[in-house]
Amino acid sequence: MPLDIANWLNEQTEVFQDILFVTEFPPVPKATPLHRTIVSVGLESVKISDYFIENSEGVLVPDEYCRLAEIKLRFSIYVPYSLGGTACHEAFTRVVDCLNFKSDLNLRIS
Repeated sequence: MPLDIANWLNEQTEVFQDILFVTEFPPVPKATPLHRTIVSVGLESVKISDYFIENSEGVLVPDEYCRLAEIKLRFSIYVPYSLGGTACHEAFTRVVDCLNFKSDLNLRIS
């Protein structure tokens, strides 16, 4: 899942032409010093539970999909020193905005 999220974010070229998204602990060397912002995507936790709703008679019945997934993502943001101290916050803000407003967060594959 982190790879799918990183790939999707990399596809958003109109928003992230200056940011590279990778999975956590990628087996590739990074330039030192950094030449561009790098954001690593990982999973903090995944919790899947049954999901029931109350019908008009007050009886709990399974919802259409019957499962609720709570997924906590972890982002590590690496910014070149030359971009200054606000670059990390700016990158984080752009990632959050893209995830909240660029996608409806619907599952493509289940």
